[in-house]
Amino acid sequence: MENFLEIPISENHIIHWKLNSEQKSDRLIIFIHGLWWNIEEHIFYNWRKFFNDCWFDTFRLDLYYDIKLTDNTITNHSKDLEHTINYFKDKYTEIYLVWHSIWWPIILLADTQYISKIVLRDPVLDTTKLLKWELHFNNDFCYVSRWMDIIIWEKMKNEILTIGDLNNKLDERYKIIYAQETELYNELWNTTIQNIIIPDSNHNFHNPWNEEKLFEETFNRIK
Repeated sequence: MENFLEIPISENHIIHWKLNSEQKSDRLIIFIHGLWWNIEEHIFYNWRKFFNDCWFDTFRLDLYYDIKLTDNTITNHSKDLEHTINYFKDKYTEIYLVWHSIWWPIILLADTQYISKIVLRDPVLDTTKLLKWELHFNNDFCYVSRWMDIIIWEKMKNEILTIGDLNNKLDERYKIIYAQETELYNELWNTTIQNIIIPDSNHNFHNPWNEEKLFEETFNRIK
């Protein structure tokens, strides 16, 4: 059974969902998808059962659930992640992060000292390209685009334009899992971080066999 869990943070609060009403494991996986995505997406919803059956507690974090859209910034999201980690750090022996898609520099800007391992699913690697090359301007608004256009606000745009290369913050805790059809794995030439490409998969890993392979590769990293 999955329940709502509310964690107060300063003037706002964030709400996310946890699989178990009572803690059943000393290992927790936090699943995150930034940049306006629904945590009911199949690769989040299905993961909770897979990993709970493998004796992990699971937790789906929604960075956008209870915050004004104009207050969505990389800084705020990094702080939300830190608050979430701090809330759980004394409740679990091991905590893991699994992030999907392109907005993962939020992790690199947050304090993740209590995180044991981190899995990035289909991100681009070069953070300067990731952030700045995706920006497009049209009259009075700015949007980020790869597979769909998403409007972002002035605060976030200004942050993106000032963030430098964060790649040197990647360490041995990370594993990168790429979908083959997106060709984002072309960035791999410049890294020694553990990585793998799942054949015949797209960014959302829609096919059941891709999804299962995605689960297995993540499990192999954190087991």
